[in-house]
Amino acid sequence: MSSRQKRSREEPLEATETDISEVIDADTDEDEEEEVEEEEYVTIDMSLVRKEVECPICLGIIRKTSTVMECLHRFCRKCIDKSMRLGNKECPSCRTHLASRRSLKDDPNYDILIATLFPNIDKFEEEEFASLEEELGLPKKGI
Repeated sequence: MSSRQKRSREEPLEATETDISEVIDADTDEDEEEEVEEEEYVTIDMSLVRKEVECPICLGIIRKTSTVMECLHRFCRKCIDKSMRLGNKECPSCRTHLASRRSLKDDPNYDILIATLFPNIDKFEEEEFASLEEELGLPKKGI
């Protein structure tokens, strides 16, 4: 068969057992190499991550995430509910019109991400507030 001729549909593909076993062996060698490599870790400044999970309304870490479906901005459920109850029928971040609460959707996957990054949100926010008080030279509570 010339290089220009096409194989007819009736002709079976020719594959030998050695061809297949070579592919399998090569694949298992790569898997073994991956297992041998040590785990790698990256250090991340949590204050930078915190800015990404901050509620634009209360400025705290988002709790029980609600997402505006039109623009995909995220807020604490309590914050956006209160904002809409007070008559603000627009996204607090971009002013996209919100017809009703049906424009919002809970986002449990984002809640899981936040819980993974900040296992104890209350403790993290307390430490953050204490360092801010110290930085600004404010008197500590209880004194």
